[in-house]
Amino acid sequence: MTSEPIDIDALIDRLRRDDDARRRLLAALLPQELLALPLRMEQLSAEQGERLTRLELAVERLVGAVAELRQTVQELAKGQQELWAAIAELTERIKQLEQSLQRLLEWQIVLEELIKPMRDRFAELVGWRLQSRYAEAPYAFFGRCMKRVKRVDLSEIEDDVRRLLDPTEVYDFFRVDLVLRGRPLSRPEEEVYVVLEVSAEIDTDDVVRASRRASVLRKAGYRTLAAVGGERIKDIVRDQARNLRVVVTLDGSIEGWDEAIEAL
Repeated sequence: MTSEPIDIDALIDRLRRDDDARRRLLAALLPQELLALPLRMEQLSAEQGERLTRLELAVERLVGAVAELRQTVQELAKGQQELWAAIAELTERIKQLEQSLQRLLEWQIVLEELIKPMRDRFAELVGWRLQSRYAEAPYAFFGRCMKRVKRVDLSEIEDDVRRLLDPTEVYDFFRVDLVLRGRPLSRPEEEVYVVLEVSAEIDTDDVVRASRRASVLRKAGYRTLAAVGGERIKDIVRDQARNLRVVVTLDGSIEGWDEAIEAL
């Protein structure tokens, strides 16, 4: 069987004019994968377009976020500058305050130096007033513990003191604030002397002086108690007086009397 000759030019012309014939020819000649390639390319192009759209949106959001971040950084930088300025201002104010405080301390020192003589003088005046009260009204302070209480004129015991004590002890004793004499209510048959140091605020020196000068008078042969009188006393000084058997009188009250009598 002989094949009829094919008119190639007529075939080409028909294929150009007949879309259906062209498709059938391609379907016969080409594999399905290759035929589906244009459709797949269209799908890929569409998918790529969607991806590009999403990428563009993401880039826009990123650009917006970067702009916001830049704005935030600028605001933070501005806030930091303001903070450093506030710290510098505060530092300067603190420096000025320290200088003012230093000047106040210097003035305080000056005022203390000016006031100290007046304070000491006032304390002396109060002490003299209290000493006068003890001398003029000994019963007001010791009447609850003694009878026949009276102030002792040092000239009454001067001879014994000068004869039995060395000059240093004599001089120290003659500087005593007050010496009283009386009979304890618990021992009315005995006569005792009270060596008294008086201050507005009783301190350690008062307690020590009273104890020392009472000891000196006992050395001269007199039964003697040590006592301190005033308006105020700190607890630590009160404890010291208790340990030394020194009687404490404060505004009519009396402490340590029984213990001091027992120690005679």
